[in-house]
Order: sequence, then C-alpha cells, then structure tokens
Amino acid sequence: MEKKIKSRLHLINLIIKHENDIPKVRTKVKIIANCMGFDRFRIVQLATSASEITRFMVQNFQNSKLEINFIQIKNAGIQMLFTASGQKKLDMLSKNDYEFNITILNNFFDFLEIEKSPDENKLSINCITQLKDSLWDELIAKEEEIRNLCFKDMEEYYLENLKQKHSEVLRLLKETANKNLELDKMNSQLWQLTSDMEMLAQERTITELTLKVADKIRNPITVIGGTAIRLIKSECLSESEKKKISAIVKEIEKLELIVKEFDELSMGKSRFFEKENLQDIVEESYNEALMVLTQQIAKKNISINLIKEEKPLHFITNKRTFKLAFLHVLRNAVYAAHSEGKITIKTGFSENNSFVEITDNGPGIPDEILAKLFKETISTKPTGTGLGLILVKRILQEHQGDIEIETSKDKGTTVRLVFPLRWKEAGK
Repeated sequence: MEKKIKSRLHLINLIIKHENDIPKVRTKVKIIANCMGFDRFRIVQLATSASEITRFMVQNFQNSKLEINFIQIKNAGIQMLFTASGQKKLDMLSKNDYEFNITILNNFFDFLEIEKSPDENKLSINCITQLKDSLWDELIAKEEEIRNLCFKDMEEYYLENLKQKHSEVLRLLKETANKNLELDKMNSQLWQLTSDMEMLAQERTITELTLKVADKIRNPITVIGGTAIRLIKSECLSESEKKKISAIVKEIEKLELIVKEFDELSMGKSRFFEKENLQDIVEESYNEALMVLTQQIAKKNISINLIKEEKPLHFITNKRTFKLAFLHVLRNAVYAAHSEGKITIKTGFSENNSFVEITDNGPGIPDEILAKLFKETISTKPTGTGLGLILVKRILQEHQGDIEIETSKDKGTTVRLVFPLRWKEAGK
C-alpha cells in the first residue's frame, strides 16, 4: 500500500501515554474527518476505531504515538499510523489482543496493516481510508483550517512533541558517544600495541648492537693481545718496555671480559631475561590481566579457572614481554567466549618444555583465518588490528619457544604458549 501512495501531507503527531489521551485522540480524528467531508456515520466509525486502538496501546505499551496524514492514492484520504513500543512483550499478547477483532476494523478502513516485531518489542498499525469524489488540491486547501482546529488549546501536545524530539536527539547523541567510545578503544589498543612493539624493538636493538660491538672488538684485541704477549717473551725489549706492554695486556684482558659479557647476551643471560618459576609468573600475569579485562569479563559473565602444575617449572623469561603475550592471548579468549562462558588457564610440562594453555568455549577459528594468523594482519574483532598474535609469536621466538593453536566449532580454541626448560646455546 505504501508504494501506491502518490502524495502525503503530515498533519499532526499525538503522543499516547495515559487513559486521558483516548478522548483527545477521538476528538482530533472527528475534527479532521469532519473537515475532510466524511459523512456523519463514517466520522463516528473512524473516531471510535481510533479511540479503541488508542485504548489498546495505553493498556499494553509504555510508549505510543499516532501520526495522522493526508494521503493521495486514487482519491484523497486519511492515514492513521499508530506505533508502540515497550512494556508488554508482543509474544505475550494473544492473537485477539493485537488484532482487535480485525474483521470489524477492516470494514472501517479501506486498508489495515498490523506489523509486529517481537525481537524489538514494537507494534505498528497502519489504517487508511479514502474519501470518494475528493480531490487532492481541495484537501490541501483545507490544511490550515484543520491545523487551527486541531491545535486549538493543544499546548500539551506541543510539549509532548518537543519531548519526543528531545528524546530522539538524546538517542542520536548516545549512538554517537558509543561510536566515539569504540574509536577510543581502538586508539587505545593501537597505542598500547605501538608501545609494546617499540619496547621490543628497543630491547632487540640494544641486543643486536651489543653483539655487533662484541664481534668488532673480539678480533682486534685477540691480535693485539697475542702480539703483546710475544713481545713480552722476546729478549729484544728492556724491562721498562716489557712493563709498559704488560700494562697493555692487562687492559686487553679487561676488554676480553667485556666481550665475554656481551657473548652471554646471545645465550640469554642478559639483563632482559632471568630464570623464573612459570607458576608464579602465570599467576602474577593473570592478576594483572584481570585488572585490564575486568569490564569485558563482567559484561559477558565469564568464569575463569586457573589450574597450575603442583611442582615448580623453572624457565628463562623476559617477565615483561611474557606478561604482554599472556594478556593478548587472554584478551582474545575473553572476546571469543560465549556469554556466561568459561575460560581455562592451565600450566604444565611435556618432555623438555613447559607450557601455558588458555582455552575458551567460543565458536572456534575458521580454517581460512587460521591459515593466515601469523602471516597477515587479520582480526575477527570489529576494532582489532590483527597484529596481536604476530607480536605474541615474536615474543615466543625471543624465548626460543613456540605458539600452538587447536580449534574446533564444538570445543572452542586452545592457545598453547610453549617454553623450553633449558635454552639452546648460541650457534647450536
């Protein structure tokens, strides 16, 4: 029917909230129908139908509105569009409740359509009646007269309409605020990720620079030291000259100690990595992650179970980057878990490795995404960057470890962070 409407002119909106609004609706419909030229019997039918629909709206819904329009289809006519939302759910209303003896109402209108939306708890009733032998131009000419009659002593309706517009503005502002909040979250994640990557880059740069310095120093001091020792053993030099060369040898020995310290960096004995107990680090990382993820966990009512191996599991780690990797994986699990879902964090060991497993009961990772996880910046989050697991992979490589993923639609996803109990020496 909406497609058949050639022209439409809005007349009035009436806010419906109380029983007192029923006679007001009946009066306004009578005024409009009378000015349009309907006969007396038809006016009573239209006014009675409108008041009964209004009564139903008041009894069953918290917020209702009647929009009255002039329309032109074949002839000119009137459209009464009732909309309602809130309070009583539509699936609790019986068929008779929301159809108002639809057979009778169909006799009152040329067109009647009822649309109900249980998911959104909304109802709309579209009623159209045409006026025989009425021209659209003649109806438009009566607009000012009808408006003057309808809005006479109607200050309260102006106020209600103003409130409605105010509510709409507030809704739009709220939507805008929510979108801005999402952008802020994404900016925060990008800033944190950038900070994390800068920190890793700084540590790696220091390590690489240190190793390069050690390598550049090693060969010259070996040559100088060997030559100095041979000169000391030579009989061609005086005792005074030998003492001076001995002082050079001592300084070379100091340089050799510095090079040795640099070499230890490549074997994981730098100031960044220390021997730690996996159980303690996981519990510490878990408690810190909870502080960051509290809101997301509470919103989805997720329960988290921490299961730790009884005996200590010592491994070499950079505590700071370990916590970063742990947080990224746990955040992904919280995002993937169903509402009122479960996440399990488990520590353990197998062969020469220790591990941390984080398991969620979410929908799993699709095969096409799983194949690209560590190769491309891909993400299933609306505001995700896709860099998180790539960063985790890099951190595990720094620990001489690895990341393993098991996923299925039925059981969810398990991410396993694997760490060697003993590090391999450089070059082996």
